[in-house]
Amino acid sequence: MSQPGPLRHGGRLEIRVGPSDVGQRVSVRHHLPATNDTPGEPQFTDIVGELLSWGAEEVCIRRRTGEEVCVPLRLIVAAKTIPPASTPRVR
Repeated sequence: MSQPGPLRHGGRLEIRVGPSDVGQRVSVRHHLPATNDTPGEPQFTDIVGELLSWGAEEVCIRRRTGEEVCVPLRLIVAAKTIPPASTPRVR
């Protein structure tokens, strides 16, 4: 699933994740709600974790901490699958 987004910092934001990626590790960038402290440019944040569900209105992701975060689809500006997290090396 690819939906070209606006140009930002020389690159095109794309949503390259969909319902078939449930169970995969993903990175999702989305708009933050505007506040009085953040006027002007839109604010974004990223969520990284396992894609738990892709519904008609929202996606849900489980972070490595176990926290489950759901984001409305309308706020997502970019998303992609990413490789599994590396395991820490014992030294």
